[in-house]
Amino acid sequence: MTPIENRLGIETTDISQTLNLIQVEVSELLPILLEVLSDSYSVDILSDDSVVSDRASYLAVYKFKGHDWTLLERFGGYSDISDKNLARQLSDKLHSLAITFEQSDSSGFSRYFIWENSFLEESFNLSAEGIPSEDDLELINSFNQYSLMSKLLIIHDDVIEDYGGNLPYEYNCVIYSSSRALTKSEVGEPYRFVHNTFKNIDAYIPALYWNTRDGSNIADSFSYLGSETQTSDFQEIIFLQLNPL
Repeated sequence: MTPIENRLGIETTDISQTLNLIQVEVSELLPILLEVLSDSYSVDILSDDSVVSDRASYLAVYKFKGHDWTLLERFGGYSDISDKNLARQLSDKLHSLAITFEQSDSSGFSRYFIWENSFLEESFNLSAEGIPSEDDLELINSFNQYSLMSKLLIIHDDVIEDYGGNLPYEYNCVIYSSSRALTKSEVGEPYRFVHNTFKNIDAYIPALYWNTRDGSNIADSFSYLGSETQTSDFQEIIFLQLNPL
């Protein structure tokens, strides 16, 4: 088993996930996070022996040993938090890099958004059936281009490059970057490209999922799919309960 300190990139595509990564310590993040959430929620910081409800909304704030990124992951009942807006606000207030990462377990989509000081630095969106998202259309229109796409588009500055690489025929993919001029050969296989993007910034997306079984302790809510992540692998983990105002 690979030690937690040496794990980088995306552990698996066989899991549905939405999470944020912020490149700061938990102690620096927490007060700003509570400030941002206070506009819509009263927030309870839970102890490890807090009993959970499958109807409540929770947010796990955690950092692995040997890693620079703090991760935020929602679980439990429904909450109307916009992960992208939250990441962008935290990037602005903390003057740091922030990332939103999303994927489906059926490989129907994979996407990420990287902000620095609240400005979008890079985005990636791979969608099944070739359906562009509103973000893609807005991005493409901002470059005064039509929204008609073929396979994959790479957008950098004022250059849009059509890419017909290693993608299933029913997929479209859009990549925008203001920080690097990507080429077809650099992108290659999109899932590998995403993995390498996170690996190159020393970020790790674990194959964790979260359960809220009535009557169980919040500390027992995480399970793993893939590498056997243990409680001892966390440098710090804090659970928040989100109560709508």
